[in-house]
Amino acid sequence: MAGKGSTWGEDGLMLVTRNGSRENVWWTYSYGSIDLDDSVGGVLVVCNDVTAQGACENAKRCTPLLTAE
Repeated sequence: MAGKGSTWGEDGLMLVTRNGSRENVWWTYSYGSIDLDDSVGGVLVVCNDVTAQGACENAKRCTPLLTAE
């Protein structure tokens, strides 16, 4: 991340606790360095919860993997 560009991920599956329960949530995200005087002054992270939009076509295939014991 030493000022060498940004990266992103699409439809990444994560187990998240929200509203008091655990949920399978899909995120699209990007992050990159904030340049400051020839060094990294910070990191900008942009996330979008894409679960409700149905953006992850393999959600039905992934869910059994997360809930298997």
